Amino acid sequence: MKNQYKYLAFDVDNTITNSCQVIPDETANIFNSLNEELIFISGANNPELRRMVSSKLSRKHHLMGNTGTHYILINHDNSEEEIHNRLLPENDKSEIIAALKSLKQEYNLIPHTSEEDQILDRGSQITLSILGRNADFNTKKCYDLDNEKRNEFIKYLTEILRENKYQLKIGGGTSIDITKGKWDKG
Repeated sequence: MKNQYKYLAFDVDNTITNSCQVIPDETANIFNSLNEELIFISGANNPELRRMVSSKLSRKHHLMGNTGTHYILINHDNSEEEIHNRLLPENDKSEIIAALKSLKQEYNLIPHTSEEDQILDRGSQITLSILGRNADFNTKKCYDLDNEKRNEFIKYLTEILRENKYQLKIGGGTSIDITKGKWDKG
């Protein structure tokens, strides 16, 4: 029987694996057995996606890190080809980071890890990981289950940042991802 699909696309954090975790062996075995081309999209950056996904796969696949703004193809031999990387200009990064620092101060958002682990410059995306990217998994999975806090944070940020200039999205279980315009995994 002919395959119905040419590509299969998957979100990563809290979809095919828990946030920031390597995909389970059972999941990797299923992916390795499929005939379709596999695409993995995440707010995480590509080095993180290589750790979480590629480290378990023995086949060609596509990684679209930073909410799809940095796209690389991983070949059968584990080499990579960059397809595109839509980097944010430095002035946009500064504007976003200043808005995130204002949000942190307004809501007293103190990371469980470190300041560097909370506001992440991923080149083509700035991410606020409220508890810290590497915070305890069990603490992260209980945070903002209904997205109410992060929706409030996004409302605050849109009052500072120009809504038509940036895309603000809830990411993973504890994050807000900010990209330029409509540069997102949608």
